[in-house]
Amino acid sequence: NEYFRSFHKEMFITEKITRPMLNLHPQIIYGASGTLKHLRSIGFKTFNNYWNENYDNLYGEEKLYAIMDLIADLGSRPLEELHEMYWDMMPILKHNQEILLNNTYEKNN
Repeated sequence: NEYFRSFHKEMFITEKITRPMLNLHPQIIYGASGTLKHLRSIGFKTFNNYWNENYDNLYGEEKLYAIMDLIADLGSRPLEELHEMYWDMMPILKHNQEILLNNTYEKNN
């Protein structure tokens, strides 16, 4: 579908990405392909140790379905497991929050 292809060519880093970081929330980003790669290139950390982030390389409906499958997988896990996962990823969450609060991301990439 051409709509999905054109949507996934434009990358916008907005408050929809930064607000969860500020609030210590992990995120699955539905946006332009390569968004996670770009975030890592400027110093942020993502959650590839907790779930498959290959959706970042996909386009269109394929990307949408991969994200839906990921969310379904996470939603099927026991609450205790999700709670443990959240506390285990706290260093990543705090790292990203600190980068935003201190404006220390890599601006030249």
